[in-house]
Amino acid sequence: MAAWTESWFLSMLLVLTRMTTFFVISPLFAYRNVPVTFRLGLSVAMGFLVISQVDADPGLVLDGTYLGLIVKEAMVGLILGFTASMIFAAIQTAGAIVDLQMGFALANLVDPQSGVPMPVTANLKLILAMLFFLAIDGHHQLIRGIMASFKLIPLGQAGLESFTMDVEWLARFFAQSFLIALQIAAPMAAALFLVDLAMGIIARTVPQMNFFVIGFPLKMLFGILVLFLVIPGFFVVLTWLYQQMFEAMSQVMQRLGI
Repeated sequence: MAAWTESWFLSMLLVLTRMTTFFVISPLFAYRNVPVTFRLGLSVAMGFLVISQVDADPGLVLDGTYLGLIVKEAMVGLILGFTASMIFAAIQTAGAIVDLQMGFALANLVDPQSGVPMPVTANLKLILAMLFFLAIDGHHQLIRGIMASFKLIPLGQAGLESFTMDVEWLARFFAQSFLIALQIAAPMAAALFLVDLAMGIIARTVPQMNFFVIGFPLKMLFGILVLFLVIPGFFVVLTWLYQQMFEAMSQVMQRLGI
């Protein structure tokens, strides 16, 4: 009985390690205003659900090997959470690119999730993305994903070595995230480029006009107008992005699985 209790406790600790590290970095749950006690409580609650379906390993012993398993489970949780958060990072990057052209790059607001300064449009797009994520029950999908990871990646058996050696897939994943950021920013960036081009032509034909004074306000107003026009399409893009996010998590779990 004592041996079974010890193996159950050690297995539960592995489950909690993966759960906690996932919620520390995953979208929404890593929000600074979400209390740490809530994240820990959610991890424990999910852990009890998982441990009821996962057989405790009777061979687990509290030694150096077990500490290695703790590190491995922490890496699994961090990798899955980081994969999910890359889409939101791409949205932030797209907003920063647009802000640079609109002239909002210096008007930074504090990002409520990371606590670091972030341009206005990037902050607006991130908030809209989070609200839409909640509206489509994306947070429920995240929880289902981390729960399903225990079937695809058994406790202590993640193939981290082969995953880290797959440099080509990792490079392609990061490149795809940056490409998504450029695609999100492209409509507004193109429109603002046309504004720059038009103001340049007018400045050449009417040199008496001081475009250094009126150019920035006009560009900001036009940028805000274009932003409101592209918001409906932005939600369509978000639907596709979230599908890509869950597919990426599935691919990561398959690559980490045995």
